[in-house]
Amino acid sequence: MSDIAHLNPIFKSILERLRGLSQQSNISGWRYWPADLDISQALQADLNTWMSGEVNEKQYLTWPAGQVQWLGQVITVPSQLQEYPTQLQTLRLSLVWWSIDVQIYVDGQLVQAGDLFDARVRVLLGSAVQPGDTWDVRIRLVSPGHDPGALMQSIAIYESNDLSQPEPGFMADELAVLAAYLPNHPEVEKVLQSIDWQLLATSVPGFQSQLQNLRQQLIGSIKLPPAAQISLLGHAHLDMAWLWEVSETWEVADRTFQSVLALQAEYPQLTFCHTSPALYAWLEEHRPQLFAQIHAQVKTGRWEVVGGMWIEPDLNLISGESIARQIIYGQRYVQEKFGKIDRVAWLPDTFGFCQQLPQLLKLGQIDYFVTQKFLWNDTNQFPHQLFWWQSPDGTKILSYMSSPIGEGIEPVKMAAYAAQWTASTGEADALWLFGVGDHGGGPSRDMLAIQERWQQSPCFPPLKFTTAEQYLAGKAHDQLPIWQDELYLEFHRGCYTTHADQKRANRQAEDLLYQAELWSTIAGLLQSNCPPLPEIEQAWKLTLFNQFHDILPGSAIQPVYTTANEEWPMVQEITTQVINNSLASICQQLNLTLPPHPDAVPLVIFNSLNWSRSAVIHWPVTEMNAGWQVWSDEGQLIASEHSLGALVFLATDLPSVGYQSVWLAPAVREEHFSHPNHWCLENQYVQVVIDPQTGDIASIFDKIQHRAVLSAPGNQLQSFTDTGQYWDAWNIDPHYAEHPLPPAQLQSIEWLHHGEIEQRLQVVRSIGKSTFTQDYVLAAHAPGLSIETSVDWQEEHVLVKATFPLSFNAATVTCEVPCGVMVRLTQPEQPLDLAKWEIPAYRWVDLTSAELNYGVSLFNDCKYGYSYQPDQLSLTLLRSSTWPDPQADIGQHQFTYVVHPHTGSWSEAEIVRRGAELNSPLQLVLASAQTGSASSAHSFLDLGAASEQLVLMALQPAHDHPGQVVMRCYEAAGQVGTCDLQNSLGLEMGEAIDLLETPLSDADENQLVKPWQIKSWLLHKN
Repeated sequence: MSDIAHLNPIFKSILERLRGLSQQSNISGWRYWPADLDISQALQADLNTWMSGEVNEKQYLTWPAGQVQWLGQVITVPSQLQEYPTQLQTLRLSLVWWSIDVQIYVDGQLVQAGDLFDARVRVLLGSAVQPGDTWDVRIRLVSPGHDPGALMQSIAIYESNDLSQPEPGFMADELAVLAAYLPNHPEVEKVLQSIDWQLLATSVPGFQSQLQNLRQQLIGSIKLPPAAQISLLGHAHLDMAWLWEVSETWEVADRTFQSVLALQAEYPQLTFCHTSPALYAWLEEHRPQLFAQIHAQVKTGRWEVVGGMWIEPDLNLISGESIARQIIYGQRYVQEKFGKIDRVAWLPDTFGFCQQLPQLLKLGQIDYFVTQKFLWNDTNQFPHQLFWWQSPDGTKILSYMSSPIGEGIEPVKMAAYAAQWTASTGEADALWLFGVGDHGGGPSRDMLAIQERWQQSPCFPPLKFTTAEQYLAGKAHDQLPIWQDELYLEFHRGCYTTHADQKRANRQAEDLLYQAELWSTIAGLLQSNCPPLPEIEQAWKLTLFNQFHDILPGSAIQPVYTTANEEWPMVQEITTQVINNSLASICQQLNLTLPPHPDAVPLVIFNSLNWSRSAVIHWPVTEMNAGWQVWSDEGQLIASEHSLGALVFLATDLPSVGYQSVWLAPAVREEHFSHPNHWCLENQYVQVVIDPQTGDIASIFDKIQHRAVLSAPGNQLQSFTDTGQYWDAWNIDPHYAEHPLPPAQLQSIEWLHHGEIEQRLQVVRSIGKSTFTQDYVLAAHAPGLSIETSVDWQEEHVLVKATFPLSFNAATVTCEVPCGVMVRLTQPEQPLDLAKWEIPAYRWVDLTSAELNYGVSLFNDCKYGYSYQPDQLSLTLLRSSTWPDPQADIGQHQFTYVVHPHTGSWSEAEIVRRGAELNSPLQLVLASAQTGSASSAHSFLDLGAASEQLVLMALQPAHDHPGQVVMRCYEAAGQVGTCDLQNSLGLEMGEAIDLLETPLSDADENQLVKPWQIKSWLLHKN
């Protein structure tokens, strides 16, 4: 029903009285059968044998979750409604429900269907009704499995067929529209107060004449703001997967798009927009005729392809390069197939947006950013509707918080929105998005009929169909507010954690794709041939699709993850094969030194990161190499040890984007390691004591700085009851901390290895029915304590965090986000900051005391949710939601996190690099011995001595410039950098380009990289 909640009580009561003359609720007239019936049986049944429905306090008819309910009613036209005549009017039945499947039958014929999203209809019963006319209406409804079903509205609406003399309900809506635009207008109040209701009893024609005279008085004396206008754009938000499988998405898209095309033939003014090149690509392959029709409408300008990305992805959890590829593959497809570039990033439903998004969008030639998701905030109203959103590098994009999606043409609601929009922005022209959404659907014939009817009302602003780009093109100006922050959604905080398997698979895929492109490009350059590999594009598109905002966040049904978990291994297989082939090809071109032993074989260690690094290497031991050790080229024995079936040694100073070779050869081994009788791990940097009663970290002592790192036991596995949220998979209970569960119980503690290179102590603990097996691992070369974790998770509605209380306070917490960091206050005072009690971060968070010049970082290989206090960091490990997937995280999990104390700031401690090293493993290749004089360590590519804070994002063959290479990096510490490319591949730096390989800047600033800038170049062979 129309939204009139904002009106004063007297005004509201009069409008309701007017509506009562042409609208009548019949919600209590339904009879029901609480079980499924055969269709013919249900349609032929005597309704008198069905039970009378009883409405609840909300005036809803409800029934239990997961059940079928039949409703039936014979609707009879009365001679009058509250003494107002009904004859010769159009009768519609307005229904609103909460049901996953709805079928509406009128006189035995199926006339309408709907679902959980297409949940509002107006069923036409008759166009010139007479008193006594009847219709037998029966409805089959199915409640969701997680929630009771409901029929929430059932109203008979009588509409005049002559708008020169509209029905009283129409006039009531006109008054409500005027009240929205002109609140407290004396003429409106005067008209309302002058209605003589007694005329209804004495002279209906006189009462009708009175209403018409009063309406003409309004029309003559009250004018809307002269520039007031509502622009219309049809839309059908379609989640690529959610409460349905991907295969159903294709079917829904087919139906939706055919419906839109049919409506556009009937209503030539209708404009429509839709996203997702991934969807258009499917149509092109599987529905070529439908794709051709859409293509033709795109040319006319009535069908707008929006989005700018391959799909509508999650933008909290994916890497900066993943965002870049969403844009690259999306824009390239649209440009190739439709001859244009998307200028509008259309992301109405994504659960928050990282601060570097404006820069990435602009690099993809996108001018406008659109969302409506912040209407969902649970605490604060977002302060702007039209604004400049600015990235840390200074890039700004015009950003628009739109009207809600999934709406119909509801004039009073539209007027209220438009008036509020004008008051907020100063813009007289409001954009209204209409069309059934989430599960497709789009505009309906009834919506367009309402639009045409209201376009004739002089009390309603002009309606004009438009496109998103046309609407936004005139909205940019310097007086708009600037937002220099992330766009944090105050909702759906559980999506940083739910379905941990998807998070892990995505994180691994991102690194494998980076390495596959890097090493295949280098291998190709060494052979003077590096064309783009189609299999890498295939793997990227599989990954990009599974980054959809209801797949990666963990908010879809179980069958969606069955499919995703078939595709992630495909990505791994493709990329691993490319990496193996590329490294084998590189190794064939290496001239390795003479072996130090006749039986020695070279082990080549490849580092994909653009800085020198050191790492502990684990080489699997077999019967063939059980007695082997590690040798240098000079024939010197490199310290090594055996641990858990692997030969363990430390590789130091592995070159930037390069390799280092060592030799594996038989040797006499004398290992005399014994397990100590204490529970202390120690190297030259730290001493770590594990509590043998709890398995917690009792203490971490920094031996260099002579200070305790923790104020209380660390790595506490804290669990909490996490229930009561309707959006179960999405939301963490805001009060979870008030419901702690018993602490984890230690099951066992034992040494697995205590060597000179690596120490490994294992603790096994239980929470409820779940088991956590954690190896505390301390390597000789670094202060970071790794916690390698395996979990058998068997809980429901439990949240578990690993918590580290620290011995100092910090005013801010620094969190890695795609291509940058977010700095958040640890003791917030503003409401917007207080709402960030669970935050997303990419690979690490850091607390550093500026006064002490000392801090602690916590980084991981596949987790994203964190909470913090001034002296505490907590990593959210697992949740256990049951809807929409009752088995969301039940089963086995593997992950690693590292607690890393440091002096100086996070940037001085090179935490960006340490986080990347954990997530980008070294590649090991057992090569064949070759003779020659080449060095055993070699860097293929380095960004130069002045580029300490530059992080390489991609090295790949160019799409549009055969034989050339694209290199992309970002500045990671907020400092000016210079890219002084050093390489042994014969490459020279060309011009700086955007993501679509279009030249950007002049040669004078070509090598300069500004603070937080993402920059790409074309490289060519010299």
